[in-house]
Parts: sequence; C-alpha cells; structure tokens
Amino acid sequence: MNSAKSSNKSQASSADESNISKIYMSSDWHRLSQRLSVRFSFKGMDSGLTAEWEPKRPSREDFLRARDAYFRARNEFLNQLSARLGKRVLCLVLPI
Repeated sequence: MNSAKSSNKSQASSADESNISKIYMSSDWHRLSQRLSVRFSFKGMDSGLTAEWEPKRPSREDFLRARDAYFRARNEFLNQLSARLGKRVLCLVLPI
C-alpha cells in the first residue's frame, strides 16, 4: 500500500515538473535608476530566471546603487510567478 502512495506522489511530482517546464513568463521593464532598467523572464526549469538589462548589464558599482530597486522588482516578479505556478518560489542570492 505504501509503495502505491509513493508511486502516485512521484507521478504527481513529474506532472508538476513538466507543467513548470512549459511556463513562459516575462515582466515589464522596471526603471531602477536614471540610467538603468531591467526586465525579468522565466522560461521553465531549465532556463530559470533571467534578467535583461538596458542599456547594458551594470557595473558592480551601478548595481550596488540600484540594488534596492532591483530586489523590489525581482521580488514582485517572483511573487507573480509563484501565483501563476500555484507553488512557492525560492531564489538564492549569491554574494557579489
């Protein structure tokens, strides 16, 4: 009986993963400063979260100045993604 329950859970998990891999979502442009904008996209589990920068990817110093606005915009996008998936979303931030 336990193996049947385990098998059902693994099938449900596989179905969830295949549904997530079909999700494509993109945000509007977010102005972070006078010189910097970002747009986020999610293209399934393989690509994960990506950020597109305008006019170009910022230098470390420019990013640090716009960091708070960036995190607000990113968190807004992740909340929308979580709502669309009906699941929690985890984003790990690595030190720069």
